[in-house]
Amino acid sequence: MLRRVIAVVKKLSSRGLSFRGKIEKFGSVKNGNFMMALELISEFDPFLANHIAKYGNPGSGQTSYLSSTICEEFISLIGTKVREIIIAEVKSSKYFSIIVDSTPDISHVDELALVLRYVPVDKVNAVERFLKFLPNVGHKAKEMYDALVVAFTIYDLNFKIVAGNRMIMQPICPDVMKAYKLYLQN
Repeated sequence: MLRRVIAVVKKLSSRGLSFRGKIEKFGSVKNGNFMMALELISEFDPFLANHIAKYGNPGSGQTSYLSSTICEEFISLIGTKVREIIIAEVKSSKYFSIIVDSTPDISHVDELALVLRYVPVDKVNAVERFLKFLPNVGHKAKEMYDALVVAFTIYDLNFKIVAGNRMIMQPICPDVMKAYKLYLQN
């Protein structure tokens, strides 16, 4: 049962598709991609069909392993594992560069998107990997720089092997670059 749920989570996230719909109920045409995919699989899988029929719409407090709560838990676990793999690849590459962009989320709250660009050891072309959203720390250079230092500390990344940077907000925040260059000189 859980293998099917994990497979759906992996497939939807690999395509960048949304999971939830407007109504979290099996049988609804507005239940979203996660439930729709499970419904599709259940057409060919009697075990899953039986499980959905029995536990698909039990309400709050009932364990079904089909709810958005379990889906979000798997997304979080898979995301943590992917982040660990990215960090390991970055650490094994000789150099990497950073890309930082300020972008609003769905609720129009500004966040910093942190992307790493590097060449994996077994590849010849560079890849860009999203690492995480950093909460909005302000638009002053020092605040953004400090947020990057915290993120690099959390992931045990070395600022001194950053070979390049592309900060989308660079034209409006040249002080970020000055602070970064001063750090490298120390």
